[in-house]
Amino acid sequence: MTNPISTKKLKYLVLARLQSETREMAKICHSLYVYVAPFFSRDEWRDRFEDLLDDLQRSGYLESGEISSSGTKDLAKFVRDQTPRGWRMYKRLHFPVLALALESPLGDVIRQFQYGQDRLLACIIARKKNLDLGDVPTRNAVMDALVWEYLGVTTDKPLTVGRIRQLVLAHLVGAECTFTTSNYVELQRLLAARLLGIEEANLRDIERHLVIEWLRAADDEWPQGGH
Repeated sequence: MTNPISTKKLKYLVLARLQSETREMAKICHSLYVYVAPFFSRDEWRDRFEDLLDDLQRSGYLESGEISSSGTKDLAKFVRDQTPRGWRMYKRLHFPVLALALESPLGDVIRQFQYGQDRLLACIIARKKNLDLGDVPTRNAVMDALVWEYLGVTTDKPLTVGRIRQLVLAHLVGAECTFTTSNYVELQRLLAARLLGIEEANLRDIERHLVIEWLRAADDEWPQGGH
C-alpha cells in the first residue's frame, strides 16, 4: 500500500532538519517522526528515512552526513527564501506558510508572522472560515469578522462598542442599521417614541408628548424642581 505523502516534501523536510547543530541521524530521524506519524509506523519511518538519506546523497545534497551547498541552494529555492535559516525557523514559519499556500511573497509573510503567533493563528482561522481579509490579516480583523458573522451582519467595518450599541438599537426597534451617526440618532428616536407609546414621531412630537403627560399626571407623580 502506497503512503499518501509527498516524497519531494519529505526530502525538503529532512534537508531543513539537517540545518541544525546535531548531526546524529538517529536523533534527526526520531525528531521528525511527529510529522510523519499519521503515515508510518516507527519502523517504517526509520526505513523510509534511510532511503531518503540515500536519495539525497545520490543527488549531491548530502556530503559526509551534512547538507551540501547545492542542497542548501535547492532548499532555499523550495521555501522561496534565499536567506539561510535554521531548523527552528523552517518548522515554525516556512513550512506552515507553504502549507497555507498563501499568494503573498513569502518574505513579506514571514516578516509578519515573526511579529507573533497570533498572525499565524489569525491566518488559519481566516482561511478555514473563508473570510476575505487578505493573506495575513491581523488578529483583530479576524475576530471582528467572526463577531459580525455571528451577529448576521455583512460589513467590513471594524468592531466597536458604539457599533454594537447601534446594532442592538436597530434590533430593538426592528429597523435597518447603517452604522452612520444619523442612523444612530434615528434609532434612538424610534426607540424613545416606541417606549412612550407613540409611533413615527419626530423629536418635536416626543417633546410635546412629554409635556402632555406631565400635565396629565398628578402633582405627586412628578419630581418637584426649584422653589
